[in-house]
Amino acid sequence: MRDHPVAIEKDKQIEAELREDYTVIATRLLPLLEANPENWEAISFLNLTQHKDGKLLAEHFEDWKAVCPEKYRQFVGSIERTFVPSAVSNP
Repeated sequence: MRDHPVAIEKDKQIEAELREDYTVIATRLLPLLEANPENWEAISFLNLTQHKDGKLLAEHFEDWKAVCPEKYRQFVGSIERTFVPSAVSNP
């Protein structure tokens, strides 16, 4: 079914939408990482959190901060405030 022309076109549309989303994310993250390149390591801790459908973005950030070493929590908090402006986060 994935080789069907309709499925192929749908996949292309989804990829284009994701590419746009990823560009927005990268554009916001890059200045934070360029300002403090030592924080790149914090990104690796994101993969240690549990991902599930329906999980709020704020919950992802809380989980990420929980698994990060203390030295990265302030950085993760700054990312959280970038993507969830209403967040009142503790670094």
